[in-house]
Amino acid sequence: MSSATMITSVSDHYVNKIVRLVDKPNQQGLVVENGFFDEEHRHLEVNQEKYKNLTFVYVGSLYISQNIEALLEAVLKATTLMKDAPQVDFIFLGTPLSKARKEGLIKSFSSHKVNLIFYNRLPKTEALEIQSKCHYAV
Repeated sequence: MSSATMITSVSDHYVNKIVRLVDKPNQQGLVVENGFFDEEHRHLEVNQEKYKNLTFVYVGSLYISQNIEALLEAVLKATTLMKDAPQVDFIFLGTPLSKARKEGLIKSFSSHKVNLIFYNRLPKTEALEIQSKCHYAV
């Protein structure tokens, strides 16, 4: 970083912190916002009604090296320990997966009261609406 001509980050705080870290007080810094804009969330109700089933949501890419199965197994184990094991929906939002991996996940977990729901990339407002109705984001 010491040879960089410009430092970029998602906030002024981190730009300044990195500039100090590399000891370049005259270094230029630029904030590149990460896509979170408060005004896009204002229409969502804080206490919005949640989905009926216990719902988890995973947003974004999921790479072959990421062991989502371990997370699904943990959710399954935790919910089966509950007195009245609830129906669980696990939403993958904007998560491109191969057909084989989707089918494998569905086959592995569908018999355990875990419903896997896959959405392709959605407009941001739709994605935020779905997320706001889920019980947990992962």
